[in-house]
Amino acid sequence: MTLHAHSIFDELEATLSKSPRSQRFTILHQMTDLFLIGAKTYSEEQRAIFDAIISRLIVNIERQALIELSARLAPIERAPVNVIGHLSRDDDIKVSGPILECSSVLTDDDLVEIARTKSQDHLSAIAHRARLAEPVTDVLIDRGSSDVARAVTANKGARFSQFGFAKAVERAEQDETLALAVANRVDLPPALFEALVRKATTTVRTRLTANATPELRKRIAEVLSSVSDQVVRASRPGGSAGGGKTTMFRDPARLKANLARYVETRNVPELIDAVAVLCEVPARAVADLVRHRSAEGMIVIGKAGGMAWPELQDVLSVTMPSRMGTPDDRKVLAAKFVELSGENARRAFRFIKTSTAKSAGELLKLI
Repeated sequence: MTLHAHSIFDELEATLSKSPRSQRFTILHQMTDLFLIGAKTYSEEQRAIFDAIISRLIVNIERQALIELSARLAPIERAPVNVIGHLSRDDDIKVSGPILECSSVLTDDDLVEIARTKSQDHLSAIAHRARLAEPVTDVLIDRGSSDVARAVTANKGARFSQFGFAKAVERAEQDETLALAVANRVDLPPALFEALVRKATTTVRTRLTANATPELRKRIAEVLSSVSDQVVRASRPGGSAGGGKTTMFRDPARLKANLARYVETRNVPELIDAVAVLCEVPARAVADLVRHRSAEGMIVIGKAGGMAWPELQDVLSVTMPSRMGTPDDRKVLAAKFVELSGENARRAFRFIKTSTAKSAGELLKLI
């Protein structure tokens, strides 16, 4: 500082030492007014003087004064650096919140430090900033609560590193709200989008599909169909379906329990085996129906095998999700299940046993 600046600061120190503590609020308000009047035109030296004076004034001052000061300085592009740094690290979120959410004076290093050491309220404020760099986002998605993770993922101004996206996908496996936010990121790498859909629980997948845009729902269905194709191919001759594993399911009670578990874990090969044994049809026939996306054929098998619609609906949601994409799709298939008579089901069932490669259109002619 210049000699003149030191003189001003000395005079302030003398005034503060003689004035009652309550007078600090008035002096601080006046100094802040004076700074804001010329904030855009002050030189670096003049800003430094204000920074030193205001920093001195806020020592041991009332909480309400700090809250007011924070609100006034947060949107100012050339606000006093040290004052902003002090306010941003205050444990009281009423004081630090506006600075963390709005101030452009804070650097990425400042934000990373605060995100690593302060409360979830502080992290939440940071997560709502208009722009967030990858190092900051990494800390928020790694250390933040569910609310913080959702907020930063939904923030279109937040940039994600590969680590940040991978962590978000991992956390989204059990969190449908976070899963939807992650899936809607246009910058999410395709491989991680596929991992998100693959790893999500059945509940998360169902809600993700229900709340998705048509475009996103289509992408989800494509991933699930690809997964289904892969496991069906694995269940062909030489794979698991149709092999000797079905003998382990002969106990009906155990079969029902396993069926529910395979739905929850989205284990398509085991589902194919379980449905085959339950309905007394070759596993290869079930695998063919899944490969051809023949929900009608599965309805025939389920009806003839004594399955209830809720049970069969769960199986279809895993084995051929593209046929169960919307509530309307599910209603249409449920109506077909209800309308299918036992006689027609048995007739078509015999057809499936002997002609598994036929198309869904040919099957419909029989029912």
